[in-house]
Amino acid sequence: MDGRNLFGVADETDELQYGQCFIQYSTLTPTKKGQGRFQVVTDFDKVQIRSCTVIVTKNPCLWPGDFRRLTAVRNEKLEACMRDVIVFPTKGERPHSNEIAGSDLDGDQYWVYWDDSLRIEKNVEPLSYIGAKKLEIPSITSENIIENIVNSFGASIILGMIENTHTVVADKHSEHSFSEPCKKLAELFSLAVDSPKTGHFIEMEKLRPFQKEYCKDWPKYMRKSGERTY
Repeated sequence: MDGRNLFGVADETDELQYGQCFIQYSTLTPTKKGQGRFQVVTDFDKVQIRSCTVIVTKNPCLWPGDFRRLTAVRNEKLEACMRDVIVFPTKGERPHSNEIAGSDLDGDQYWVYWDDSLRIEKNVEPLSYIGAKKLEIPSITSENIIENIVNSFGASIILGMIENTHTVVADKHSEHSFSEPCKKLAELFSLAVDSPKTGHFIEMEKLRPFQKEYCKDWPKYMRKSGERTY
């Protein structure tokens, strides 16, 4: 296996330096299930520790700076207690997790890859991803709770719409994912992800200008049934 999807945690030993990470994971063993089928079984008694350059991001990755090139290192203290997670350093001006799509370590998962098939020579500057302040409600009513639940369902829908719009813009724009529209959509996506926690839900009006300009037709690989494609 050349990569893993891992929960992110902070380095409580305070020994990892900025630009480093720690990865220790249980091995996966293909086991014959019968009739030519196989299933992958996690062997918790066997672990591997990465000591190499790794690429870390979070799906979906909407800005090139959401890819971070880090160095996985060995650490005796972490080897004794941390497994099947990626440990980020607590040192540096900004957490690596926040550099990746403005995420945090409250249950977020990260895609980690260490094969030479995908290389990044240097990190692209991450976006600032300034989060919205949480709304403060003096007294919470049942109406507030219902409204928040309904808006949370809507938030999951608009996340997909932002992601699809970003795909079209990146495909059509001459600067692709580095373009200004893609940058704005990446920032909008980050705000939408946190909207159930902050109470600031993204309205469709913020997305429509991008759709009006770019989404008159769609790339064939997106398989948009009933829509014009190219």
